[in-house]
Amino acid sequence: MWYHIKVCSRLYDGWYTVRSTSVSEFMTAMDRMHVPYFITIPFSVMFRYFPTLSEEYRSVHDAMKMREIGQSVKNPFTYIEYVLVPIMMSTVRIADELSAASLTKGLCAGGRRTHICQISIRLYDWVLMLGTLAMIVLFFVF
Repeated sequence: MWYHIKVCSRLYDGWYTVRSTSVSEFMTAMDRMHVPYFITIPFSVMFRYFPTLSEEYRSVHDAMKMREIGQSVKNPFTYIEYVLVPIMMSTVRIADELSAASLTKGLCAGGRRTHICQISIRLYDWVLMLGTLAMIVLFFVF
């Protein structure tokens, strides 16, 4: 039971962070916390990668519906052919596009970056942090 609470609280924290934070806000926050760029840049790419990946997954399923192919794919080899191969091909393209976009924005350029977005901790952020802390305390007490 406690394992599920720990995992679910971490998953919810991650889900909330991805849903509520833009990439520029994330980069600004990491820069203010003096997190090195070799950690910040992969996470910022990941912020854009996973939503795009889920969108590609939905697109593949929509294309399969239109062509009336494999509505319920039960054979694992057929699933690999119809779903995973197109997703893997599109992920290579997406990764190339995201790396080109990060180079265009100058993420790997030396020097201090400037940020135009204003970040602050809001009430919901405090509630989320206190809830996570309460889960951790409850785990260690009980």
